[in-house]
Amino acid sequence: MVNKYVELLHKFNIHEKLNDDEIIPRLEHFIDSKITMIRPGIYRFEKSNAVLTVNFIKRECKDEIKPTNESYGKSWIFNFKGDNILEFTTAPILNF
Repeated sequence: MVNKYVELLHKFNIHEKLNDDEIIPRLEHFIDSKITMIRPGIYRFEKSNAVLTVNFIKRECKDEIKPTNESYGKSWIFNFKGDNILEFTTAPILNF
């Protein structure tokens, strides 16, 4: 049976290696996002309010909720096993 994350990556035309026991947390939430290859092995999936950066070299991903004028942003870094490595908050955007 094919890993469901490999199937999702193939829908994005991304053919990076992913082991059977590896996952990419929240990838399914970025189906209709803009995809950019930052450099080989590193991809950015962007929606209006969130960004998912997947790093196949380090085997981790960063999920970011963008800050707004009214609210703080929030970010999580996960490894490909689904473990939360780091969580942090970013300040709201200040318009002067």
